[in-house]
Amino acid sequence: MSFEFINSILAGLAVGLGTAGIQAVREWLDARRKLKEAEETRFQTALASDSLVELGGYLDGPIGSFLVAEYVDNPTVKQRVNSFLARLEEFVGKTSEVPQEAEAPAALELGPEPIRRELEDVEIRLQEGRPWDALALL
Repeated sequence: MSFEFINSILAGLAVGLGTAGIQAVREWLDARRKLKEAEETRFQTALASDSLVELGGYLDGPIGSFLVAEYVDNPTVKQRVNSFLARLEEFVGKTSEVPQEAEAPAALELGPEPIRRELEDVEIRLQEGRPWDALALL
């Protein structure tokens, strides 16, 4: 065997390995991009949700996995956590928005139209088997 033949075999192997390595890196980067897109989609879905179960699941999962140090040091993490907490507060309301003395209804009337619609929304959530969402809306 000549050295040229061995060199050509080694060169072919190097090119093949290099091509396979580049392809593996491309696939890894593509998989990572898809994962980030899926995470962003889940985040946007949680923010748009009117389900306490969905919001709570996202809070228990991705948001709950961040460390305080990550929140302090990483502006992207801080923005995501702050956005989520603002949405959660918007969903359940603030303590200051709750009347100090609850008024007992004089009669079991549905009352004015806006209240009737809100109670209908609560009833729909109960019928759909979403008691926590109904309670949060109420």
